[in-house]
Amino acid sequence: MTDRTKSRDTISGGGQPEHRYQFYYDADEPVSLSETIVTAIADIAAVDVTDLDPLYEQVDPDSLNSIFQPASDDTPRSGGEIRFVLSDYEVTVSGNGHIVIDAPTDE
Repeated sequence: MTDRTKSRDTISGGGQPEHRYQFYYDADEPVSLSETIVTAIADIAAVDVTDLDPLYEQVDPDSLNSIFQPASDDTPRSGGEIRFVLSDYEVTVSGNGHIVIDAPTDE
């Protein structure tokens, strides 16, 4: 199950607090990784997903969905990391399903 419960950490940096949201993605769920990320950012930003920049302008959604899927022998992937920015939110996806979204800071 995808845990969309956010963990909100305040981190000092650049003179302004930064908000970090953490999620876990389960590849066995019917919702894709890309959909999980876009929905999470929309929830954090309190906007509709259609108000966000298109994901495909930053990363290929099909590649994102497949890169951390289990190997052909069903062995879970555990290594690797992808980072990109979507609508000013910094996204880090790890091979173990850990997703970190850093919200933009007000400067």
